Amino acid sequence: MVTLEDVAKLAGVSAMTVSRVLNNPDVVKKATRDKVNEVIAQSGYRPNLLAKSLVSGTSKTIGVISSNLYNQAYTDIIGAIESIAYTQGFGIINTNVNTSSEAIRALDRMIASRVDGIILLPLEMKMAALTDYREAVAEGDIFIGYFKKACADQQIKTVTVSQKIGDIPDAGFDFARQCELSLVHLLSRGYEDIAMLNSHIPAGLWKCKEDKY
Repeated sequence: MVTLEDVAKLAGVSAMTVSRVLNNPDVVKKATRDKVNEVIAQSGYRPNLLAKSLVSGTSKTIGVISSNLYNQAYTDIIGAIESIAYTQGFGIINTNVNTSSEAIRALDRMIASRVDGIILLPLEMKMAALTDYREAVAEGDIFIGYFKKACADQQIKTVTVSQKIGDIPDAGFDFARQCELSLVHLLSRGYEDIAMLNSHIPAGLWKCKEDKY
């Protein structure tokens, strides 16, 4: 395995210079930077990200915990998170879990990997196997208690998606607006007898229908 010291020797520079080229290239002369990058490309050197995170205190990685990738909406959200993260120089670790014990193990691995933050998608655990939705909610509640304490103890930045948990920042959906757009679409196609099946009716939805349509 090629080391940073090997790259320095092949490029005829110090190990500190190689480190600067990798972490703060603007402070290195272009000619030196080009020489080091050429050696890195030819030698196949790969930085030790774990060692780097121990020194810098950041892994440039975000953990994403999801629990129902059969839901296309969540797959789209993860894709968007990954796309935005990459533009900011971050990678993501995504884990899809089905039980509270799986979720706890996934969270512990992310904390051990020194992720810089964790995004928690809506919990829909054991949905394929359960006939009683209350069991799925209870399974999620077991993990939420652990999640709140572990992230607070480790001082890890966290964001939830469409599920308010204490004072953790939440990126929620505008369900009322989504329902309104769906209603407008159906009415514009001539449908009049419209029913909606949902676990929660957004406040004001039917008032919106009566007032506007």
